[in-house]
Amino acid sequence: MCKILVYCTDAEIFQQNRILDGKIAADYPGALWVTRLSEVVSKQGIKTVTGDVARLLIEREGVVASNFILIQEECAADGIELIKMGAIPFLITSFESPLYAYNFYKNIKTITSKYMNRVLFSGALENVDLNGKNHALHFPCYSLMQKAEIVPWEQRKFIVMIAANKYWKLRCNSIRSFFVWLRDLSLNRKNFHTDLHLNNQLHDQRLSVIEYFGQHSEIDIYGAYWRDITNLPSEWQNRLAGILEKINPGKCADKQKTSSEYKFSICFENLSYEGYVTEKIIDCFNAGVIPIYMGAPNINDFVPENSFIDFRDFGSLSDLNIYLKGLTNKQAMSMLDSGQSFLKSEDGYRFSYEGFSEEVNKMLTEVIVKCSM
Repeated sequence: MCKILVYCTDAEIFQQNRILDGKIAADYPGALWVTRLSEVVSKQGIKTVTGDVARLLIEREGVVASNFILIQEECAADGIELIKMGAIPFLITSFESPLYAYNFYKNIKTITSKYMNRVLFSGALENVDLNGKNHALHFPCYSLMQKAEIVPWEQRKFIVMIAANKYWKLRCNSIRSFFVWLRDLSLNRKNFHTDLHLNNQLHDQRLSVIEYFGQHSEIDIYGAYWRDITNLPSEWQNRLAGILEKINPGKCADKQKTSSEYKFSICFENLSYEGYVTEKIIDCFNAGVIPIYMGAPNINDFVPENSFIDFRDFGSLSDLNIYLKGLTNKQAMSMLDSGQSFLKSEDGYRFSYEGFSEEVNKMLTEVIVKCSM
């Protein structure tokens, strides 16, 4: 029997082979590469299914588990069970930061050790086994078919931020885990989650930008959950009272089109973490808007430094504001051109759905050749 590629995820929206439907996958950043990969491998005679479907094929139809080649997303339960059944652990990945994929990063060395290939943010690769092949993740988030409509600079509004209000708070799933965290903190013990979660999250920096530019209605915020900010610390609720209602038009139907109507976009990752470069800055290039970026400390390893504004270069929001308002049309066009050129380059191609799926397919071909020997 031919090998079957299996994508294992705990996200119910993608199970029952739904991630193979491009219309569904397109609504979720980073998902469409699986659809593209399934299209590529189908031409090679390889079928693709999700983990839950693979388990049914084994349990109900007697398909031999060793025919399945697994791609696992984080701690996906189907992947863990399929390995026990005898499936081939081909590749494991995570597109989430340690803020939200807590258990995966906490146990990353153990979870990833069985896999031949690990495609992760470079900061995470420091914590995995050196056996096997480790690859720095280039977050797939755009299609080569996408084309930006460049709005004349003079006709654009000032600043936009497109992000949901998902303020991170320490979550302990049991009383015991809370006291373990508290103990480590009191002992000043090196704790992965204490270091990252409390020191490196960037949600407060986003709120500071909203407060500063929002006071004079110089920023528009699109995204869910901004009409109810009771999830924010009380200090921020008080500071932002009366500001958000003036600058939050609600959700936007078309992120690229909305962004293209502005000169600058606040592009802050959820976390400052090595190699954690997500769709946010690539979306800006696609829309033809200048990103004001904060996130991966090594961002210049991924995108050209003249294609974005590095928030770290400014001592205050006032300094940033002065710089933005003093930027000439020529300087702005140079940045925009740099971003567009990057998307057309070999390095930019790695962030496309097509480029990422092509890279995974090369890894897959090596595994299939080994298995056939």
